[in-house]
Amino acid sequence: MNKPTVEQMVHARIKRSDLYKSMIACGRYDNNEVVTRILEMREDVRAGQDPEEVLYDEGFEPDFVFDLL
Repeated sequence: MNKPTVEQMVHARIKRSDLYKSMIACGRYDNNEVVTRILEMREDVRAGQDPEEVLYDEGFEPDFVFDLL
């Protein structure tokens, strides 16, 4: 049996997050777009942006901060 790649494990973790579920529920993105956007949002946070602002720019409350860390 093949061991999952790091990328597959990251995608699986994202798909279990409340942020992912909320973004899907909004209907603005499809499954792949949500994963891509969350990865971009995480990169923005790693680059020094305030996670609350990153979420606000997407229309979400800071309740999802831990999904970006």
